[in-house]
Amino acid sequence: MQTEVSSPFYQQPLVSIVVPIYNVNKFLKPALASVQAQTYQNLEVLLIDDGSTDDSGEIADDFASRDSRFVVHHVKNGGLSSARNVGIKHATGEFIYFFDSDDLIKETLIEKAVKLAIKNNCAAVIFDYEQIDESGNIIPSAYGHGDVYQTQQLSNHVVLAHLFQQDIIITAWSYLVKRNVITDNHIEFTVGRLHEDMNTTPLVLWYADNIGVLNERLYQYRVRQGSIMKDLKPKNLIDSVWMLKQIENFLKQNNLLNEQKNKFAWLVHQTLLPYVFNISDKFLRENPTTKKDYFYLLESAYQEIEIDSRTMRKLKLSKIPGVSGLKRCLKHQSSIF
Repeated sequence: MQTEVSSPFYQQPLVSIVVPIYNVNKFLKPALASVQAQTYQNLEVLLIDDGSTDDSGEIADDFASRDSRFVVHHVKNGGLSSARNVGIKHATGEFIYFFDSDDLIKETLIEKAVKLAIKNNCAAVIFDYEQIDESGNIIPSAYGHGDVYQTQQLSNHVVLAHLFQQDIIITAWSYLVKRNVITDNHIEFTVGRLHEDMNTTPLVLWYADNIGVLNERLYQYRVRQGSIMKDLKPKNLIDSVWMLKQIENFLKQNNLLNEQKNKFAWLVHQTLLPYVFNISDKFLRENPTTKKDYFYLLESAYQEIEIDSRTMRKLKLSKIPGVSGLKRCLKHQSSIF
């Protein structure tokens, strides 16, 4: 069910949109134009130029010179997480939204999300997405798009389960949230790690408590060459394991591990599965001397997250292609090197 938009509505709280920018001059103008075109007007758009070496910083300055809602912060390069944290520090809106500077958003995203949040007293609102290629053409996407989007509202317990099942995409741009949810709970993006959304989104939506749902694909995620998820490297694996461990610790600290165990086991497996396939493919052909490191990392990952054999059997994970081969390789490491 789509949410009707009628503007103006009686409350229009300030929304802070945080936009980290680093060397995206090819895509930045249409990205910022999609923000500028929002039907919701009460915005502060924080453009965090993270030490760009192309003309992205100048493009950001140009938007700011023509629209007083846009404010540029030029900072030393510290990575995506660092730039988002700078944005949080400078944000003053009642709500905050994280937008990636090579993507696009539908013009009604902010208005529909804010209206639903006010109507149902929600601390956060989630919505679906679609993938586009470098030319802006819609391409198939399998991650997310769960039936959960047909629900009007979710509790924090239920939203965690759907995040771990990957019915909901676990990204920073998949939700609008009240800023105090982040600031009151001291949530920051982890600097120096890839896949930084993975250990922040569960925290944000857990502390949001009451989550509204829009059954619309309001975000357009651009898949491009050179993106973090397009070109997996050893650090992707190392940081993925680290992120999963952080989530496990969070579940333990909040006495949620038993409740979420099966769903969390699925997230672990699905996160590590791409590396299982790459063990005998791209990674090892390019770096044959690191074979043993990959096997040990994967073995440690499955053991660290403490997925017991009973849970593995219940989820039938061992029957998924790649897992049985991994187990055989791990068992006979000495014979394959």
